[in-house]
Amino acid sequence: MTAANCSNQLLQNWPHTGFHYDPATKVKSIRIFKPWAHEWPEEHRAEAWKSLVTYIRNNNVKVLLGTSIGCIEDMDRQTWEWAKELLQMMGPEHLLGLAIGNELEMFHIFTKELNVDAKCLKKLWDGDYAWNWFKQVVSEFDAMGYARTPVTSIFGGLALGGNTSFFYDTPEARVNTFLSKAVSEYKMRYVFTFNFYPYFDPHLDMDDHTEDQCTASLAYSLCWEPNCNLPETTAVARKKMTNLTGNPDWPMWLGEVGWSSRYTASLLSDMKKCKDFSSAEVFQTFYQGFLGWNLSISNLTEPLTPPEQVFWFTMRDSSVFGIPEYFGLVSKCHDSHCKMTQDKPYMVSSPQSGSTGQGKKSTAGSAGHRFATSGRRLESRSQDQKVTASAATFSCASELFLGDVVSASQKGLALDDMTAANCSNQLLQNWPHTGFHYDPATKVKSIRIFKPWAHEWPEEHRAEAWKSLVTYIRNNNVKVLLGTSIGCIEDMDRQTWEWAKELLQMMGPEHLLGLAIGNELEMFHIFTKELNVDAKCLKKLWDGDYAWNWFKQVVSEFDAMGYARTPVTSIFGGLALGGNTSFFYDTPEARVNTFLSKAVSEYKMRYVFTFNFYPYFDPHLDMDDHTEDQCTASLAYSLCWEPNCNLPETTAVARKKMTNLTGNPDWPMWLGEVGWSSRYTASLLSDMKKCKDFSSAEVFQTFYQGFLGWNLSISNLTEPLTPPEQVFWFTMRDSSVFGIPEYFGLVSKCHDSHCKMTQDKPYMVSSPQSGSTGQGKKSTAGSAGHRFATSGRRLESRSQDQKVTASAATFSCASELFLGDVVSASRKGLALDDMTAANCSNQLLQNWPHTGFHYDPATKVKSIRIFKPWAHEWPEEHRAEAWKSLVTYIRNNNVKVLLGTSIGCIEDMDRQTWEWAKELLQMMGPEHLLGLAIGNELEMFHIFTKELNVDAKCLKKLWDGDYAWNWFKQVVSEFDAMGYARTPVTSIFGGLALGGNTSFFYDTPEARVNTFLSKAVSEYKMRYVFTFNFYPYFDPHLDMDDHTEDQCTASLAYSLCWEPNCNLPETTAVARKKMTNLTGNPDWPMWLGEMGWSSRYTASLLSDMKKCKDFSSAEVFQTFYQGFLGWNLSISNLTEPLTPPEQVFWFTMRDSSVFGIPEYFGLVSKCHDSHCKMTQDKPYMVSSPQSGSTGQGKKSTAGSAGHRFATSGR
Repeated sequence: MTAANCSNQLLQNWPHTGFHYDPATKVKSIRIFKPWAHEWPEEHRAEAWKSLVTYIRNNNVKVLLGTSIGCIEDMDRQTWEWAKELLQMMGPEHLLGLAIGNELEMFHIFTKELNVDAKCLKKLWDGDYAWNWFKQVVSEFDAMGYARTPVTSIFGGLALGGNTSFFYDTPEARVNTFLSKAVSEYKMRYVFTFNFYPYFDPHLDMDDHTEDQCTASLAYSLCWEPNCNLPETTAVARKKMTNLTGNPDWPMWLGEVGWSSRYTASLLSDMKKCKDFSSAEVFQTFYQGFLGWNLSISNLTEPLTPPEQVFWFTMRDSSVFGIPEYFGLVSKCHDSHCKMTQDKPYMVSSPQSGSTGQGKKSTAGSAGHRFATSGRRLESRSQDQKVTASAATFSCASELFLGDVVSASQKGLALDDMTAANCSNQLLQNWPHTGFHYDPATKVKSIRIFKPWAHEWPEEHRAEAWKSLVTYIRNNNVKVLLGTSIGCIEDMDRQTWEWAKELLQMMGPEHLLGLAIGNELEMFHIFTKELNVDAKCLKKLWDGDYAWNWFKQVVSEFDAMGYARTPVTSIFGGLALGGNTSFFYDTPEARVNTFLSKAVSEYKMRYVFTFNFYPYFDPHLDMDDHTEDQCTASLAYSLCWEPNCNLPETTAVARKKMTNLTGNPDWPMWLGEVGWSSRYTASLLSDMKKCKDFSSAEVFQTFYQGFLGWNLSISNLTEPLTPPEQVFWFTMRDSSVFGIPEYFGLVSKCHDSHCKMTQDKPYMVSSPQSGSTGQGKKSTAGSAGHRFATSGRRLESRSQDQKVTASAATFSCASELFLGDVVSASRKGLALDDMTAANCSNQLLQNWPHTGFHYDPATKVKSIRIFKPWAHEWPEEHRAEAWKSLVTYIRNNNVKVLLGTSIGCIEDMDRQTWEWAKELLQMMGPEHLLGLAIGNELEMFHIFTKELNVDAKCLKKLWDGDYAWNWFKQVVSEFDAMGYARTPVTSIFGGLALGGNTSFFYDTPEARVNTFLSKAVSEYKMRYVFTFNFYPYFDPHLDMDDHTEDQCTASLAYSLCWEPNCNLPETTAVARKKMTNLTGNPDWPMWLGEMGWSSRYTASLLSDMKKCKDFSSAEVFQTFYQGFLGWNLSISNLTEPLTPPEQVFWFTMRDSSVFGIPEYFGLVSKCHDSHCKMTQDKPYMVSSPQSGSTGQGKKSTAGSAGHRFATSGR
C-alpha cells in the first residue's frame, strides 16, 4: 500500500514513542519487500522511488532490500533489474543487506494464490532453480561492488518444521538443503532471516471448556520473556541454526513481526473465534511489547545469542492475496493520524514459567507464520534442568579465561538490588573468567552491601534472603562493607539502620570490613525529583547538620554494639572532587569538604575516604576529532590502567585532595564502585552515548579484564602515591537506577547459570600517550565523572588568579520547555552577542536551552564564536573582569572558540583589536581555539557606507589597494609567530558573497570576494576555511503568498524546513558548489558563522516579510530554533552528495543591536534574565515545501541566502 501509493509518507518516527524531533524515536531501518511490482503502474515508479530515496537519505535509514525468487524467470529478472536501479539511487552506505526470495517454503501451500504448480515446485527445489537464481543474483550484486554486504533469503515459521534438530526439508520445500548450501558458499556473510507471527501461530488453543475465550493464548503471545511465544520461537530457530552451522553466534534477523488490529480472513487458526484476539487493544499491547523488547531469547538454562535486527510488519494496512490485513501502524495513505489514538491496552498476565498456559497446545516450538500448518515443538523443561545452586556455592558458567585476579584480597564485588532482593541464594563465589571455581585464588574475598533491605522490597522475603546471604558470607569467609542510609526521611534512615543492626548480629563481627553511612550525598541537589529531595531537605542535611549528626548517631550505636575499632565511612562520587584544586566540593547544596573535615577530626584514621568512580560515566570524554560517533581516543584513555589513564588518574586526584585535607599521604582510601555497562543504558548522558563501541560487550570485557589485572597503583612519574586499600566492582548482576536499566553485571539476571561473557571478544585498544589524554579526550582530566555527575574536574595547572566565580562557568537559563536533543552537537556553537560580551560575560550559556537537564553533557555548548575580543566603545575598565569571566567559562566547560578580529577602514583600530585578540589568546590557551576569523562581511561595506563610516577612498583602499588582503596576511603572520601555524584561519562573508555568476563568488570593484578567496586558497591551502553567515530571516527573495499582502505561509514553509530543498540547506549547497568550482575540492573545510531568527519584528528586516505578522513571531522563532537543534547539517540533494559544513553557529545568546537597531535573535532576552526567552510550547505549524519547488510565494531565484540588509545575491 505505502510503496505503491504514498512513498512520500514513510514514517520517520516510531509512533507513540515521543516527540518527532527526538532522535531516539527515529526509524533507523526499513525492509523493502520488492523494489516495484509488475502490477503497479509503471508511470508512478520514478516519482515513488524519488520520494523513497529522499526519505532514506535524509533520515540516514538502513535498508534490507528484497528481490524475488518465483516460478517465472522473466519476472525474477525484471524485479532484480529494478532492484539494481534502486540500489544505484540509494547508494551503498544505506544498504543493510539484500534479501533474495521470501517464504519459499510456503509455495506448495499457496499453489493457487502464487500460481504455483507441481512443475514449478520441482523446478524450484529438485531443479535447483531457487539456489541457482540466488547465486546468480549474488554474483551480479558482487560485481556492483557489494561483495561484503550481507545476503539472505527469508523463511517463515514453517521452516522450523521437520525434526527437532534441523530445518524443514521435504521435496516440496528443501529449506535445510538450501540453507546448508548458503552457509557453505557464503559463510557468515549469509544471514538467517525469519518471519515469525504469534498472531498466525496455528498451535494456539482456546481456554479449557470454552469456545471463544483465549486468555491463556494471549498471555503466551503478548509477553516477551524467554518462555513467551516470539522469544521462544526465535530461540528454537537459533538452536537449529547452531546445529546446522556449529556457531551459536551466526547472524540472524527477523524480517517480519506484527499483529492485526482487527480480524482478517487470513487468520486460519482457532483464534478466529476469539473476539479479543484480533482487537485494537491486543494490537496496542503487542506493539508496546515489541517497542520494549530487548531482543533477548535466552532461557533459564542456556544463553542464546539474540537476533541482530528485527522488523515490524508494517507501516500501513495492506492485503495479501487480496485479503485485507490490519498490521499497519497507520491505517491508510493520507491518514495524518496514527491508528492508535487512545490508551486502551489489553490487560494480560504473564504465563507461568515453564508452561505454555491453559489452552496452549503442547506442540509449541516454532511460531506459525500466516497459514503455517506445522513447525512447533515444546522444549520440555524438567526439574533437574533448573538452577538449584546453593547459597554458598554458586558460580556462573563460562569457558572464557581472562586472567588471574591481581591484588585479589583487596578487590570485592558490589551486591546489586536485583540480586539482593530476588536471588541472594545465587551470590557469586568466584570471580568470573579467572579459573576453576574450586581454585582459592579465584574466590571473591569481599562484598559491598549497599543497604540491608529496602522499604519497597517485600518484607516477607527478608528472612529467607538474609539467611542465604549470611550462609554465603560465613561459608566463603567473605568480608562485608555494609551500608546504611542518610536521606531526607528520618524514620526511613532509622528503619534501615535497625535492619543493618539486625543483619550485623547474624553476620558476626569477624566478617565486617566496615560500615558505610550514606552514599553519594553530594548528588542529592541534582536528583531532587528521583530522590524526593526538596530545598528544605537540602538545608536540613547540610546547614542543619542532619547528615553529620545522623552519621555520629549511627557510629555511636555501632560502637555500643562492640564495633568501636571497625572502620566507618561515607561514600561520595566523582562530583566530590569538584571545588578548587586543593580540596573537595563544598557548596550550600553539598558541603562535602566540611563533612569530611569533621569526620577526620572526630574519628581520625578510623574514618576511611571512599569514592565511586566510573570512567563509563565520565562527562569529560569527547568524540574523536572530526567525528560524531567514534571514540577510540576516549576508550584508549578509559580502558588502560597506567597512572595516566582515566581511573588511576582520577583516584590520584582524590588521593592528593585527601592529603591536602589530612596532611597524611597514607590515609585509608577505598573505591566503593568501579564498573562498565555491557550495552547502552539511558543513564549514560555524555557524548559517549553516540559511540556504538563505547557501550558494547567487547569494551565491557576489556574493562573487566583490566580491572582483574590492576595492581591498584596510582603513582605517576614524578611522585609516589599510596593506592586504595580496597576496591569493589559494580556489580554482580544487571540492575536499575531510578528505574533505568543498567548492564554492569557479570551475570545478566537472576537464575542465569551462565556468565554474561561466553566468548573471547575483547575491544582492541592502544594505550594513550604518556601525559596526554588523547585525541578527542578533553584535556581537563582530573576526576572521573560518576553517573550523572556534572562537575568535579579541574586542571591542576590552573593558577588562582585564573579562577572566578562559579556563575561564569555554570549559567543556564531556566525553562521547562523541551524541544529535543542537539543533533550533531559537537559541530554546533553559539555566537556571543555584543550585549553579553560587554555587560554579562559571567552569564554565558553553558547549555543549549530547551534540550534537557543542565547537568546532561549532551546539552552542553561545545563552541562559541567571539566576534571581537573587545570594542573601542566599550568601557576599558570593564575589560579585565569581562575577560576573566569569559576565560573561566571557556576553560571550565572545555569550549572551543572561533575568535574574531577586524578588517576595516581605520588601521589603528584594526591594530588595537588584534592586540586585544592576542592578549585574550594568551589567557585562553591554544587548546581552546577553533580558529581565527579576520574580517566579517567585507562585501557589505559598500552598502553600509554611512553605518560603517566607509567612503569611496576606503573601499578603493580595501580592494584595489589590497589592504584587506595585506592586513589578513599580516595578522596570520603574527598569529603563526605565536605558535598557531596549524590553526585554521578564515574571513567571514555573508549571503551577498554568493552573488555574481552562477559558478564563482561575488567580484566587483566594491567587493572583490572571489579574488580575495582565490588568494587565501592559494596562500594557505586547506588551512583556510570558507565561512559564511546565512539568514533565511533576511532573505530578500522571499515573497508574499499569491493574492495577499500580509500572508507568507509558503515563504515560511521554505524557510523553516531543513531538508535539502529548503532555504538554509539549499543556500549552503550553493556555497559548497561555488567553493568546489574555485578550489577543485568538494571537501574543502566550510563553516557557517551565523544563522538565526528574530523573535519579534526588527527594523533591520527590509524585505517584504516585514508586512507579514507571523514572520517575526515567537512561534516562528521557536520553530526555527527547534529545527536548528535537530538539523544534521546535511545539504545533499537527490542527485548529488555534498559535503556538509563542519561547524555552524547560532546567532545569538542574547538580544542585541546592530547599527543601533534592536534585534531579537537571542535565546535569552537580556542580561540578568534567569529564564530563557521561550517558556511555553507555542510552535508555528508549518508544512514542508514540495520537493524541487520553492513554494507558492517564493521567488525562484534561490542561489544564495540573503544576509541582513542584503539587496542582491541570488
